[in-house]
Formats: sequence, structure tokens, C-alpha cells
Amino acid sequence: MNRDQILQLLDAVDDRFVTESARFDPARRPTERSAHMKSKRILTFALAAALLLGLGAVAYAAGWIGPRAIVLEGKTAYTAQRQEDGSVSVTDNPAGGWVTLSEPQETPEDLNPAIREKLEAKEAAWAEWETYLAQNDWSGRVPAAFVFPEGADASAVEENDDGSFTVVFYENGSVIERRSTTREEVDAYSAVMDSIMLYEGKYDFNYHCSSQEDEAKLEEIAAKYGLRLRSAGKILWSGDTCRTSEAWANEAHGTDTHNDFTGPQFLTDAQLAARIAQECCHGDFFYETPLGFDKFYYFDEGSFGLSWYVVFTPERQVTCYVYNAAYGTLVSGDEVISMADDLSAFSERSHSCPDGTVFTVLESPEQAYFYTYLDESYLCGHINGALSESEVDAVLDSVCWSNIGK
Repeated sequence: MNRDQILQLLDAVDDRFVTESARFDPARRPTERSAHMKSKRILTFALAAALLLGLGAVAYAAGWIGPRAIVLEGKTAYTAQRQEDGSVSVTDNPAGGWVTLSEPQETPEDLNPAIREKLEAKEAAWAEWETYLAQNDWSGRVPAAFVFPEGADASAVEENDDGSFTVVFYENGSVIERRSTTREEVDAYSAVMDSIMLYEGKYDFNYHCSSQEDEAKLEEIAAKYGLRLRSAGKILWSGDTCRTSEAWANEAHGTDTHNDFTGPQFLTDAQLAARIAQECCHGDFFYETPLGFDKFYYFDEGSFGLSWYVVFTPERQVTCYVYNAAYGTLVSGDEVISMADDLSAFSERSHSCPDGTVFTVLESPEQAYFYTYLDESYLCGHINGALSESEVDAVLDSVCWSNIGK
């Protein structure tokens, strides 16, 4: 995705397309139906999905921080800044790079052959599933004016002054074709997009199923490779942390906001720590309850995401985010990605935790990544904030990683 596409996306993307990316944000509540027109321009499904559904197939990274790097090769990092007029300025950042927290880009030579077999089966199964999606995509269900020409990788719709519409197709940010269309065809196209984007099936949205037929095919492929499927995730929050953050914000801004953090999805910090152990572990996850939590979400087959605060003051918050990807589950591996501003700033080392878990640690002055291959899952984490080497070690030592798994 180049700079022009990013600018278009940030400026004009329909709110529908960010619903899933914000699904774990308690401050957001998706509307029943969002408007289709913004500033005479709509970002259509393909361009929005390019951002929300991950970065697609990528080459394995090599040559950065050792042989088992987690950098996604061939994807340009960027810097985005909000301007005073509300627009977003995006510039390429050749020093930066995209990092995956949910998919090992290379595996160690001494990896357990059974684990390697599961990872290879997942990769082959996902390739077969992507082939099916490509052969049964939404283009056959929309008016001809919206069918992508060869080479196009994005499209937008412009409303003209006379009430007509123009579909604009892009390749690498450059216009390659324009087609005239009508309000009726735009509405028909929008109806198809609604049926796809708002389809509520029995599996996680990352599979991109839009019909029962899709789900049946997904089940067939998973069975062929002996892999599990996962249903939609569940999300929990810390009411303690939410109330504390709200109080700090009220004090800082002179406001008097009081949201309701008492529903069943809001637990105390201690209750949330216990729930993490209950849902994802065969013992305690934390040795001591953290200072606060950002979020905890989990799936029925052992994968989960968790973010907690290792520094939590009004002036400074440092978070640790971990994603645990269970082996033997059919997923893309593109679920969680991060962007590092300067790859050359990182150094590599190893750290052994008290429970015997050994991590590869990648550190820069502003942040750290860490990853390991557990018996039943691949785990990768990100510490967002400046910590010393001993402080990073203390974060890693605060968890009994060997208890992960039921």
C-alpha cells in the first residue's frame, strides 16, 4: 500500500470497515449502518480490506536481527501525522518496518518436528482457502461497473455534481480506469458489501466467510489438513483500570465524565488475572496481579491476546502486549501486526525466565519485542515504552509462561 492509498484510506474510509479493527475498544460502539458517502468519495471494500485484513502474503524476512526475524519483508513502513486542518500527512519511512506478532517468519532448525508439521499444514491449508476465496469472491455478485479490471488493487466511488457517479480503479495508487455508474448500481453494490462485511457466521471474522457455503468449504479444508477452526473471540476488560484512567482524564481536562464499567465484561484487576488463568492456562499466568489491564480476548482453541500495564501513572503508561497463537489452528497468521520506526535501532539477545521459558528479545531504546516457541503455541510480545534491559527482564519474569495451555 503506497502513500496515496494510505491517505485515501485515512481520509475517506467508511466507518463500517473499521468496526472489526475496533471491536475490542470499549469506547467505540458500531452503528447499525454507516453512511456510504463522505466528501463525495467512498473507499470500497478492496482498499479498506487491504488495511484491515493484514498485509497479505509476504516473503520471509532475512538479514535482520538473526535468522528467526519477525519482520515482514517487502512492506514499506510510514509515518502518519495529523495536521491542524484535520488531514493526515503520510510519508514513507525506509528505516522502519512491519513486524508480525502472530506468525513466525522463520523457524529454528532444532524445532520439534511435530510443531513444524503443524505450521506447514496451516500454511498449506490457508493457501488453499485463499484460492477458494479468490475463485468465489464478491465480484460476481456486484454490478459490472464495480468489477475490478486486470491489475487494479483498489477502487473508489466519486459522486458527480449532476448526481451521477464514477468508479475509479487504482493500481499502486495510480488511476488506471474510470467508469460511469448510477445511484441504483451504487446502492446495489452497497447492499452486496453489507451482506459481506456484516455477515455474522459461526467463525472468527478473520476467515472472511460471507455465507454458509463459505463456512462449509472452510470446514472441509480444515478437516483435510487435520486443523482446528476457531469461533468468534470473547473480550474482557478491567473495570478498575477503566475507572482509574477516566479519573485521570477528568483531572487532567477538568471534565466530569463517568461511564458505566459494571457490566459482565468488566472485572476487577484480580478477577481478570484469575480469568486469564482459567481460560488459557493450567495454572496462574501472573505471579502477581499487574498494575492494570488494557484488554484480554481469547478464542475457544487456545489462542489469546492480552495487554497489561507495566508502568501505570497519569504521566506515563507502558504496556506489554502478547499474542499466543495455538499450533494446529487454521489461521492466516496476519492477525496482529506492529510497525517499528527504526529497525537498525534494535539489538538481539536471549533471556531465560524463572520457569525455564527462553525468549529471543529484540530491543531498541523505545520498545522491545520478544518471542518463543512453546509446546502447544507460538507466543510473541511487544513492550511499548522505554525500559532498561533489567526492566524488560522483570516484565518477562513476571509471567509463568509454561502454564499456558489447558
